[in-house]
Amino acid sequence: MSALAKGGKALVLGTLAAAFGVGAVAGVVAERALIGRNLRKTPGASEPFGSLHSEKIEVVAIDGVKLHAEVDAAFDNSNEVTILFSHGYALRMDEFHFQRRDLRHIARMAFYDQRGHGKSEAGNRENRTIWQLGSDLNSVIEKVCPTGDIVLVGHSMGGMAVQALAKSNPEIFGSRIKAVILICTSSGGVTQVPLGLPDFIGKFIQGIAPGVTNVLAGEQNFVDKSREAGNDLTLLLTRRYSFGSEVSVELTEFVADMHGHTSIEVIGDYLKAISEFDGKEFLPILQNVSTTLLVAKDDLLTPISHSEEIAKLVPNSQLIVVPESGHMLPLEKYLELNEVITNVVKKVRTSA
Repeated sequence: MSALAKGGKALVLGTLAAAFGVGAVAGVVAERALIGRNLRKTPGASEPFGSLHSEKIEVVAIDGVKLHAEVDAAFDNSNEVTILFSHGYALRMDEFHFQRRDLRHIARMAFYDQRGHGKSEAGNRENRTIWQLGSDLNSVIEKVCPTGDIVLVGHSMGGMAVQALAKSNPEIFGSRIKAVILICTSSGGVTQVPLGLPDFIGKFIQGIAPGVTNVLAGEQNFVDKSREAGNDLTLLLTRRYSFGSEVSVELTEFVADMHGHTSIEVIGDYLKAISEFDGKEFLPILQNVSTTLLVAKDDLLTPISHSEEIAKLVPNSQLIVVPESGHMLPLEKYLELNEVITNVVKKVRTSA
């Protein structure tokens, strides 16, 4: 195979990897030679990403899988409003770093790692579905939010988990859950997104994605070594598909690190789960609570049209488009998100 053909294949597969939130996998299929420049550290960028943690709380899902959860409680009263954060695909609870850093004073906050992500067990492959994530979310609520009002914050796949919860436990929307904030998510049809590429290329990448991840799943050791080596293409693709503005290399590396610590098998299983998900039937349940939709104007993975579709199915919901932002809005535009969360919590307290 010619060098040009190898480079073309590497670029396509590398784009695939980053586009699905697995930028670190690009190290398996792309070489540093494809990029003619080095990425350098940003002077003064020293935020301790991923360092904010509290005591572990073990949550046991209905199938016995152990989920890792944590609670930051500036308020000792468990009847206080709890903000419960549900993270996205190939990430972990640390994606809410800035919310955890800046909002401790406004309410009790709870975080957890989705099954197969972070410090949570993966469980059986057949249970790695969005519907199971909804059941897991209910188990987390029962364990860490036994009383008091709840504000649910779901990003990307975490927003899908909220929709799945509406299917399995509709009765708690309005009784326990008082507000929902959905960020850069979708109710289905993600495989039709062209990923910021010409339609035929985007559809091609979407089509080969399951096969690529299945092949790589059997080569976990090789993938891990490639991830450890790292490369500039990984960071460039992660930046393109995560952010809509200039951000520090440190922030890009943080996102790539979260991707890189998610096993290829889990990545492939949830890629399939996301492609099969359709939560539209259960979205009207969210009209029982205050629902806010945040979407990044430059999101290449869950475009504005996906949030607009959700808004149509949830009467009285509020849709906010955040400019110069990409899919990782909780990190890139944290000030905007923090303001929304603060206002929502105030409204919940006033209503109570």
